[in-house]
Amino acid sequence: MGNFEAWHENADIPHQQENGKWVDLETGFEYEPNIDYSDCKIKRKELSQKAKDNRTIAKMFGAKALRGTVKQKEWAEKIRAEVLKSVTEKQATLLCASQSTSHSKFWIENRNLNAKEMGDIFEKICDIAKKYNELLEDAKKHAGTSRHEEIITEIQNYKKEYEKAYSELKFA
Repeated sequence: MGNFEAWHENADIPHQQENGKWVDLETGFEYEPNIDYSDCKIKRKELSQKAKDNRTIAKMFGAKALRGTVKQKEWAEKIRAEVLKSVTEKQATLLCASQSTSHSKFWIENRNLNAKEMGDIFEKICDIAKKYNELLEDAKKHAGTSRHEEIITEIQNYKKEYEKAYSELKFA
């Protein structure tokens, strides 16, 4: 096994960046060709089997591994799995697809919301954002017309609604 293959085998989430460099998204460590990974005997802390099982639930909805310390991830994977089991499939997919929920801190800080509240708030945020973006496109199409001002007012209302819904969750 070559040096890169040894690094790749031991990386939790190997990812090639746009600049061509490889990084383990789980730890943040880049592949360094001058380090001999084939002889690496370092044992990193691993998630418990229960946390890995909980992560499997999230993967069913397209989620990736959470960022954070091992201790944070242990706790957050449990919270995330419980939430995902209790929300609609659409809400679970939205929660797992968002970059905002990819850090353990999000799940820990929002642990006191019940799953239905979290799912409803997140779905509302996504629906508002979608409508907001559609209105922005409409505003471009109707620039210079009387409809343009009406659209701008709608955009401002959706922005307020978005900010209100967004404030109900704690983001990392």
